[in-house]
Formats: sequence, structure tokens, C-alpha cells
Amino acid sequence: MALTALVCGVVALLLCWVPLVNLLGVLAALGGVVMGVLALVLGRRGLHGGRRRAAVGVAASALALVVALVVDVVYVVQLGDRLVSTSAPPARPAPSASAPAPSPSATPAPSASAAPPAAPPSSSAPAAALEGLAYGQSATVGDYTVTITAVNTSADAAIAEANPYNKPPTGRYVLADVSVVYNGAGEGIPWAELQMAFLGTDARNYSWTGCTATVPRPGFQQPNLRAGGAADYQVCFDLPAEAIAGGAVEAENYTKGQPATWAVPA
Repeated sequence: MALTALVCGVVALLLCWVPLVNLLGVLAALGGVVMGVLALVLGRRGLHGGRRRAAVGVAASALALVVALVVDVVYVVQLGDRLVSTSAPPARPAPSASAPAPSPSATPAPSASAAPPAAPPSSSAPAAALEGLAYGQSATVGDYTVTITAVNTSADAAIAEANPYNKPPTGRYVLADVSVVYNGAGEGIPWAELQMAFLGTDARNYSWTGCTATVPRPGFQQPNLRAGGAADYQVCFDLPAEAIAGGAVEAENYTKGQPATWAVPA
């Protein structure tokens, strides 16, 4: 029993660091505690040896239980924050149905002198351009001062040159140059803490995570920042060509919100 308790404690310590998998470690730790306590009780009565192994097994199992609990709590909290930050906005209500058309029998026949009906408005009319800051203007986004310095709305060639293994876009690549200054008190990781999106003129929002291509200056290669530290990097979007002109680039802090937008010229 003492040896079993020791083995269970070691196995539990190996598994307790991995979320979800550490549930197996919890079972091993419980077994180690039970077997170790029994071995210690029998050892005090002179009916069992290996009291030292049993004590180590109990201690290792108890430590594994504590570590597994802490790891799972941190994992659940981070997963909840990610689900909240990436949840889709509520759907807009559908427009009300139009009034039913009058019965053909009740419609009077048009006279010869009647003017022809007006043509319906074209559905291919361009969408209105979105409003936002101009390139080079700065905005406070959470703990960062963010500036969009330029947007390349035809970046297929630049993306292909950055990495020959980049796949062709499903629509068109758009490349935004981002400049940030960290104003917080701790450590800033801008590419991980700032959510970048493109607001298309087709009334859809496109996240930068939808672009899997390697860009010339990726954000994850930038060092972490302290207060006053600055970084310049690029983010890409894979967008339908018709949604680009007149759209806007948006930056938002994952935890603090405070979004800001920069208008893309039509």
C-alpha cells in the first residue's frame, strides 16, 4: 500500500499541470491519499512497513490535488473571458413585411395616356462609406495609444512576397500598418490584447484572425512592452473585394473595450 500511494502521488504530480487531463491526476491523487493514510495507520500499529514511502505518497497526492484545482480554475476563467470577447453581437431584427399586393381584379387597367411607372431604385448602388479617424490620427484603446498609419487595400502581391507559401486569398488581402504605445503599469502584448477588425461596407465585420497568411511585419515577433514602449506591426484581412472601399479598420481592447475606427477611403 505504501508503494502504491507513492506511485499514485508521482503520477498525479505529472498529470496535474494539464487542464482537463488532470482529472485523471485527481483520481490518482485520491487513490494515493487513501492508500497512504491506510499504510501510515497500519505502520503505527506495527502491521505494515514503508511508512516513509506512504508519507511521501500522501504529500505528493495532496500537492497534486491543490495544483489541479488551481490550474482548472485559471483555465475556466480564461476560457470564459475568451468566449465573452469573441461572442457575436445580437442579430438585428428582420425588416417588417411589406403590405400585400392588391388583387389583379381590383386594379384598374391603365389608360393609354397614363405615364409609365417609375423604375425601382437600383439594388447595385454603392454602399455609404463608414466614418472614422484619418490615417495617422491616434486614439486611446484600453492601455494603448493606437494609430493606423496606412492601409494597403490591394495587398495580394505584398502577402505573396512576404512568404511564398501563403495561400491565395478567398477575396482580396488588405494589409493595415498599426503603431502602438503602451500606457499601462504592467507588461503589454499588443498583438494579443488588441482585437483588430475590418468593418465592411457589406454590413459585416471581419476579424484579423480570418487571415492566416504570414505578413511582412507580424505582431507576434514584436517584444513585449513596458510603460511608454512602442511597437509597429501589420495585420491582414481576407475580404470580399466589394466590401473594402469605404470600409473602416477597428481596434478594440479584448478586456476593456474602447473601440476606435479609421476610415478607408472609398
